[in-house]
Amino acid sequence: MFLGGHPNLIKKLQQLYPKWVYVSDDQFQRKSSFNQDIIFYWTGHGSHQLMEYVYSKISDNAKIIYVTATNLPLLLNEMNTAYQTVALK
Repeated sequence: MFLGGHPNLIKKLQQLYPKWVYVSDDQFQRKSSFNQDIIFYWTGHGSHQLMEYVYSKISDNAKIIYVTATNLPLLLNEMNTAYQTVALK
């Protein structure tokens, strides 16, 4: 799952990872729950309302990885590095 993010960034990520769930202010759809184990949260573009809503719907075991890079290759590297750290725990 990818939370937040500028619409242009989301479009690029959707091309690379079409099966992921994307939740942003621009594409906000209320769901009863989210069952993802890992959530990437791009903090530069997303409202507190969206964040609080998603946090209230995720499982207690979900790992949230905060990412900040704006350049796509750097973001992918940041996501991969953080995922490897979380996956090993």
